[in-house]
Amino acid sequence: MQRADQALLFRALADPHRLTILATLAQSEHEVCVCEFTAGLPLNQPAVSHHLKVLRDAGLVRAERRGTWVYYTLAGDARSRLASALSLVLDDTPTRRRAARSVLFVCVHNSARSQMAEAFVNQFCREVLVARSAGLEAGALNPLAVEAMREIGIDIGRNATQAVFDVMESGARFDYVVTVCDETSAERCPVFPGVASRLHWSFLDPAAFSGSWEERLEQTRRVRDAIRARVTAWCNELAAHGAR
Repeated sequence: MQRADQALLFRALADPHRLTILATLAQSEHEVCVCEFTAGLPLNQPAVSHHLKVLRDAGLVRAERRGTWVYYTLAGDARSRLASALSLVLDDTPTRRRAARSVLFVCVHNSARSQMAEAFVNQFCREVLVARSAGLEAGALNPLAVEAMREIGIDIGRNATQAVFDVMESGARFDYVVTVCDETSAERCPVFPGVASRLHWSFLDPAAFSGSWEERLEQTRRVRDAIRARVTAWCNELAAHGAR
């Protein structure tokens, strides 16, 4: 994470009302509209909308318009980005600064494989990597992936999905971009400026599985375990070589 990205995050949080809004979204089990915020804040609707825009510009909040209303959710990677920004400030050792790298996992719809890979890195590999994920096209979270991850104690059910081109247009920079779809789909992934290494890991797509729910879930578990094994091996390798 670059210093400019850290500063943007901290500026977005430098207001008590924005902290309240962010906490509300983090604790909410559903999308929140502006009218719900105004009921709990001493602000009118335009003021709340302004604060939400600041949080959106910082990549902490996502918005979706439906008719005349806009509904807000916490960005799927908000927690990991904030944790990374804070840890890089507090841990000022040269080793830590060299080791903290960023990776973007990409699959077709950001609905299963890339979400699982992101979660495993941020759960088990924080000393080496900070992960985000995206899709060639933004889709909806696959309930099979949500359930498979929940079974091992990782909740991705409230994550948002995003398109890789939106990430690219945001100016985000990554040390690694890892495509986790088939090779034909991976060829559609744009080339990110400044990327030091691009990798391809091919995993089956849970969206293509057939059979009963339990049969498809069992196949998704196998994909989950394969992704976890690949992430674990990669993290160990990076840690052993100083994330070079």
